[in-house]
Amino acid sequence: INIVFWIKYYKLSLKDATEYDDRVPVVNLSIGICYSYLGDYAKSEEYLRQVVKDYSDPIVQNYLGYVLLQQNKNIEEAFRLIASAYKKSPREGSFVDSLGWAFYKIGRYQEAEKYLETAVDLSVSEAVIYDHLGDVYWQNGRHDEAIHQWNHALGMKDTSGELKRDVVLDKIKHGLPKPTVLPYDSEQIESILQSIVPVAAAPAGK
Repeated sequence: INIVFWIKYYKLSLKDATEYDDRVPVVNLSIGICYSYLGDYAKSEEYLRQVVKDYSDPIVQNYLGYVLLQQNKNIEEAFRLIASAYKKSPREGSFVDSLGWAFYKIGRYQEAEKYLETAVDLSVSEAVIYDHLGDVYWQNGRHDEAIHQWNHALGMKDTSGELKRDVVLDKIKHGLPKPTVLPYDSEQIESILQSIVPVAAAPAGK
């Protein structure tokens, strides 16, 4: 798929759109997703913010929160957005994955593990979630299980555009160093987390 072509196509489709055109948020979301596939998270954030300011759609909230995490910025806002999406659909694998990855980014690996183990059960075909789980297993000292998850991710089709095979192969060969833990306001994070149902207690079938 030529992602650059689709970005140009989507932007062209907005050329004559008015401020109140119903197409605008849908197209901006599509452009934001395309930029994330290219790894241009700053551009992705720009377009996703145009959507999320007018819509509280959980998919958009989760996507923007995850894009912020990928840039290692605005961790409290990222948690708030992802938690909001998760509250609306606590059995959506991508939302659970994002919440687990947010915990990973701030060095809370035990909590990250719980969410990411649930995420792979909910989204069994998402390679990047297995990659995330491998990372957190490694940081929790479960090295053999980490390598198993990374190998599993490599054997799957990546639909996110995020999985980098050379990076995963390097992790399998050399493991992972301790990552730089992002600074965060613990009071804000705890306040956000008080409003969500812990992953183990999320109601089934929702």
